[in-house]
Amino acid sequence: MTDKYAINKKSVKSISRVEKGLTPEETDQLLVKEIEHATAENSDVWTCPDSNRREYCHSFFQYPAMMVPAVQKKLIDIVSSVVKGTKNMIDPMMGSATTLVASMENGLNCYGQDINPLAVLISKVRTGPFLVEGAKQQAMHLMKRIESDKNDKIEKEFKGINKWFKPVTQQELSKIVRGIREEENLNVRRFFWVVLAETVRVSSNDRTSTFKLHIRPEDEIDRRVFSAIDVFALHLDKTLEDYEAHTVLLANSGQLVQESYRAEVHIRIEDSKASIYCPTKEPFYDLLVTSPPYGDNKTTVTYGQYSYLPLQWIDLNDIDAKATEDFLRTTLEIDSRSLGGKLTEIDSEKVDELCKQSPSFLRTRKAIEKVNDSLVKKVDAFLLDLNQTIANIFEVMKPNSYQIWTVGNRRVGGIEIPNAAIITELIEKNRESWCQQWNGK
Repeated sequence: MTDKYAINKKSVKSISRVEKGLTPEETDQLLVKEIEHATAENSDVWTCPDSNRREYCHSFFQYPAMMVPAVQKKLIDIVSSVVKGTKNMIDPMMGSATTLVASMENGLNCYGQDINPLAVLISKVRTGPFLVEGAKQQAMHLMKRIESDKNDKIEKEFKGINKWFKPVTQQELSKIVRGIREEENLNVRRFFWVVLAETVRVSSNDRTSTFKLHIRPEDEIDRRVFSAIDVFALHLDKTLEDYEAHTVLLANSGQLVQESYRAEVHIRIEDSKASIYCPTKEPFYDLLVTSPPYGDNKTTVTYGQYSYLPLQWIDLNDIDAKATEDFLRTTLEIDSRSLGGKLTEIDSEKVDELCKQSPSFLRTRKAIEKVNDSLVKKVDAFLLDLNQTIANIFEVMKPNSYQIWTVGNRRVGGIEIPNAAIITELIEKNRESWCQQWNGK
């Protein structure tokens, strides 16, 4: 899959940048020029094969399909430098907050949301406050509590626990849970929960070679000999190092005041196909930076399944008030709440309208029908939800704001879904509708 990078600008005649010395059209031209210059200067700028991901806390948890942060930062740098006054950014499908941490070096107010509680937890830790020294000190106390814990009580109970975890692993993970619960500072506690999440991921009987939950062969499970506490301790040390490195990076760029980011950061559990958080009644955001999934989670990247086991061991109330046990009713619950997750709610009239909005979708849909018409429903459901999300996005974006979308194509029934083309067409149609609505006010 090849990532496509595009800046899509909404244009209405009510606001211009004449007072900044540039018209909107001139600003667009300058942006294109800067992007072309960056491409000519370094042919790898949009792939960054040698990028150091550590400086962006990427190693905290191996979240699926993470973007290369240096790519997002380069685009954000260009927009921030050319479009003076860029202040508020939003990522309504933020995952583990790669776009937010990439925006922080420019001092932007960062807003992000995701339907996955684990994504929200990781994002909150990656965006501060950056309590490095406190976390180091409390980490030593935490390990002492864990190592001195002689209690063999299993702290968590859920369907399949004996399938996914050996008894000794359950006991060791429970000691870690009890130790974390004794930490008084919520932000430090969240940091420890993220370390535990990665520990759970590699300590379970799940095959880590795929994003879907698949049990390892029984003989392989029997052969695996390790201590979950040792795994936790090793990852804790590494995460503290990366945490400090990222904190130094932000401090050197002048973006920290004591231990906190100097601008605003707001992260929420939210269903973006239902609504995009906006702190005001009027359009609020200057910049959108996001990367939608390539298709419905169940048949592409199963973020929910991947997060299911780690979330079972974390105290959900430490993540967010909206993080409830309902998210863990089944291994498929989170994915079913994501884009295209519900196939039973497809409106044929809306599908027809979508085909009118996107000729690329219409052509692709017809091609899939010829191969296997039963697969069409999955594509319909995903793109209907994505289109609704795009419509919601336009409701909260300021006139003359900018959007950066990182997208990739996928295949269904052997047919490539041209997501880049489809999303561009849907954005254009939503932009036209939004402009008509705005100019009519």
